[in-house]
Amino acid sequence: AAAVSPDSGAVARFEVFDRERAIPPATADVPVEVSLRPFRFAPREDAAASARLDAPSIDLARFKALLPPEYSMSGALSIEAAANGAAKDPQLSGSIRGRDLRASLADGTRVVANAELNLDGTATRPGINGRIDVENGLLVIPEQSREILPAEGSAILWEAQERAGNGEPGVVGPPDLRPTPRAVEPQLNVRIRIPGGVWIRG
Repeated sequence: AAAVSPDSGAVARFEVFDRERAIPPATADVPVEVSLRPFRFAPREDAAASARLDAPSIDLARFKALLPPEYSMSGALSIEAAANGAAKDPQLSGSIRGRDLRASLADGTRVVANAELNLDGTATRPGINGRIDVENGLLVIPEQSREILPAEGSAILWEAQERAGNGEPGVVGPPDLRPTPRAVEPQLNVRIRIPGGVWIRG
């Protein structure tokens, strides 16, 4: 459900159900600028915003149907996350806890781990701190292809042409009118502990 008003902005609440079981909801309160002519729907960067996700117990096995064939995952995940402050760069806080996390890939790679992570910083400089304990697993290294690149000839990825009017080289294709996304610089401080029981096969 969502509501929009000139004073409060956009207030949204999301609920996801799996076989009539509700997955914990997320809420967000983001002030936005709304205009129909010209159409505009954009966050007001100078205003305060808030968002929160409370998921005390997520069974990852319920999402197996979203994975490619021969992939699987299971385990219990707990997430508490919040964002508060200026819409352009709110402050982050929260934690992620994983118990008996298991994942397997089509090539035979598998891992069993537990995780305790904390979230801080801001949206553009998120901080992730904590530890991941890998209990056991198998890492399969794929075989290298015997094929090599040709020693002769040339490969052209892009063809350049002169831009009309200024004679400068350009790239064929329409101009990219999309706004440049704000750079995100994550700050990671995660300790990965592997006491034993992890095998490498290749």
